[in-house]
Amino acid sequence: MRDEVIECPACREQMRADARKCPHCHEWAIRTEDKGPDQNHIDRIELAERRASENVRERVEKELKSRYTWIAIITAAVTGATMAAFVKSTAESLLTKATDQVKAAEVIQNSVNRSLDEFEKTVRKMQGLEKTAADIEGRAESQRRTVAELSAVAQQLDDKFKALTSGVLPNLPIQVQSAIKDKVQKSTGLSELRTNVDKQRYLVIVSLPEGSKLADELRNAGYATSSYKEGQAKSENSQAVWVGQNVPYEYSKEVLSLALRSHDELQYLDYNQNQNQIFLGGDTKAAQNEGCLPLSKDEKFWERLKNISSQGEWRAFVDSFKKVTATRK
Repeated sequence: MRDEVIECPACREQMRADARKCPHCHEWAIRTEDKGPDQNHIDRIELAERRASENVRERVEKELKSRYTWIAIITAAVTGATMAAFVKSTAESLLTKATDQVKAAEVIQNSVNRSLDEFEKTVRKMQGLEKTAADIEGRAESQRRTVAELSAVAQQLDDKFKALTSGVLPNLPIQVQSAIKDKVQKSTGLSELRTNVDKQRYLVIVSLPEGSKLADELRNAGYATSSYKEGQAKSENSQAVWVGQNVPYEYSKEVLSLALRSHDELQYLDYNQNQNQIFLGGDTKAAQNEGCLPLSKDEKFWERLKNISSQGEWRAFVDSFKKVTATRK
């Protein structure tokens, strides 16, 4: 490393790789290999601040030398203890001001360093969210393939049932035909299979502290569910439930009930921009800005939720927890 030579980023002259300052232009040197664009941006900011700090020190030293030269001339021309004391006082004052300016520069440098640290944390958080989104999309694609396979199985079972009963059912009364079909579907699990296949069309995302148990309950209920890492969100910042308008009201009711009974911190209900998705743990401030009102969660609330029997009644239920001016049409 000591024998390695690199090019100064400021003057382009050759310098040692482990040198922190260029011997030609005296600029601070920062190596940028193996760094991404975000880190290079941080390095450029840090280099600029170092240069600014160095310039402040140089100007202070130059000003101090200039004034001290005049003080020396006056001291040589005018003798006496009073003038010597005045010169000393002036020099001390200048030194104090110089020290204060250096301290101010250091405070600025520290503030910049803290800002850079916050910027780095934000970048790492964004990278983590992008990776999480990619993982969720991958799981969703896998679930879509599973839905297609289950749909094919359900169709095959239905075709076999029709083939087996094609010569018998047409000669029976309609009510008897319906009863036989229902009994066969229940006994073969065909009805439950169809429901589970249909549930897989709608993705449920759990972004709640200690939300893994709820995610498992939703998977056991037949829903395609993805969960963010434990503790990724703070409960006071993730109190909203976003429900896509294409999600059938039966599924919306079931998911909302399971979520509210296990996570009492959920306080707001609104529509999701993704029409086929339910998001548990949405941003609290976003819900408040949209005009959402806190869910009452009293006995009347649960009775209303239980009695919803259509998509229109579900929309009315959601809109009832929004301010009148913010209610979506």
